[in-house]
Amino acid sequence: MQDCKVNILGTEWSIKFGGEEEYPASNGIDGYADSSTKEIVVDNMEKSKGQADAKGNLERYQKEVLRHELVHAFMTESGLEHNFEHKPIGIEETMVDWIAIQSPKMFKVFQELDIL
Repeated sequence: MQDCKVNILGTEWSIKFGGEEEYPASNGIDGYADSSTKEIVVDNMEKSKGQADAKGNLERYQKEVLRHELVHAFMTESGLEHNFEHKPIGIEETMVDWIAIQSPKMFKVFQELDIL
């Protein structure tokens, strides 16, 4: 996978792949979405290759991480970044509605990036 830009609900976000050398904030995590810079960073998984505890299919896992971070970006651009209730059981209805409304737009981006 390679660096690119994507439109998230009208806002351009950058998607970047690399290790903690290029992106120190990725130290110890597989990816993050930075709402302040409109940037998603996904680990290039180079350190994981050949490790005994690594995922068997790192390319597939990298796509999973990217989808996860894209959901964060969609939540941010929908104005929901800081508006979640913490409930011990069940899925909050606002989240269910948001996913139902935004999922066609999300899937379009996933298709553009070939990560479905």
